Amino acid sequence: MASSATVGSLWECSALLRARHAVGIFFKVQWVLHVVPDMRVGVLGGAGDMGFGAVRFLAGQERVEEVVVFDLRPERAPLGELGELRGKVRCVKADASKPSELAEALRKERVDSAVGAIGPFYELARPVVEAAIKSGVPLVDICDDYDGAMASLELSSEAAKAGVTCITGLGWTPGLSNLLAAKGHRELDSCRSIDISWVGSAADSKGLAVVMHVFHACTGKVPMYLDGELKEVEAGSGKEPKLFPKPFGEVKVFYTGHPEPVTIPKHLKVERVTLKGALVPEWQNSLVALFVKLGLTKTPGRKRKLSKIIHSIEDLFRAGGVQASGLRVDVSGELKGEEVTLTYGMVDRMWRLTSIPAALGAMMLASRELDEPGVHPPEAAIPAEDFLKRVAEAGLKILKLERGEWREVEYS
Repeated sequence: MASSATVGSLWECSALLRARHAVGIFFKVQWVLHVVPDMRVGVLGGAGDMGFGAVRFLAGQERVEEVVVFDLRPERAPLGELGELRGKVRCVKADASKPSELAEALRKERVDSAVGAIGPFYELARPVVEAAIKSGVPLVDICDDYDGAMASLELSSEAAKAGVTCITGLGWTPGLSNLLAAKGHRELDSCRSIDISWVGSAADSKGLAVVMHVFHACTGKVPMYLDGELKEVEAGSGKEPKLFPKPFGEVKVFYTGHPEPVTIPKHLKVERVTLKGALVPEWQNSLVALFVKLGLTKTPGRKRKLSKIIHSIEDLFRAGGVQASGLRVDVSGELKGEEVTLTYGMVDRMWRLTSIPAALGAMMLASRELDEPGVHPPEAAIPAEDFLKRVAEAGLKILKLERGEWREVEYS
């Protein structure tokens, strides 16, 4: 017969096991509900236009305890706009052109994940991914330059070995464009083509990196996936009208250089992926084309010099514009024996379209809800429908073109 001491010990052991089980259940519930206490997220380039958009969104999330701004000039961050949320944000000086120094800063601040918003991405996307890998900090980058994305993806094996997950191109386009393409692709029985279009206004953005990106995307040969293979076409060619949601209506778009035609065919079976875009008002497209024709954007040095001049007088370019940007994604193929095209669209402020997806992705990385070591484009690592639902819940409307009318996609 067991002694009372033995029975007591057994009861204490049983109680301890029950307590441990309860704690385990608690943390599993927290995981399912996506509630992670003490989440600290870094924003690289957080003092800039797109970066501060991510800071603003993250600071407003209950799950985020602190947002750390990493910037070469952190004093530029308009922290006064945050009001009572200002106390959740701290600024650190960091130089993205020096990956080792940036990696050390990320390690020192012990952030759980980071948003990369430092352009121009054709120069800085790879160094930022290198820093993330060296620091062990998972990263979401809003890189929208095709060559910057390609350079980042070359580091995938290195990231996988280090156990670090990096997502390149999770913003407006690329980002929302990729995931809307993946959504349409999944809804069809077979998919033939994905055609992505964007429209942007100078009145809707500011910053040197944005200007540099436009010149880069509109210069020289750019990649498109045509007839089942990656080809180069002349930027500015292939003009065609596309209907965007209000306030834009019909806009003539043309080939521009972005990552989607490079990454999407590697992960979605398709014969064609194109990317076209345009600025409004229309005269700005003519001016960019003139700069390109004169050779003023031919080299990185010329591109930077011209961009600085335009950036210094960018208020003139905002005149007559609208504070909105738009996206349209056409996914064509076969459904139940018929040829169909599924068309999705979005319109909002550029900073919201870009920074909200990036911030949501960074939170998923911080909670390890998204944990796929390597460097990936959005369509390769993120469940499209679930993510788009989160985007809609964050206040970005997803629209679908039906019988000539744009209607909101409802997410219950």
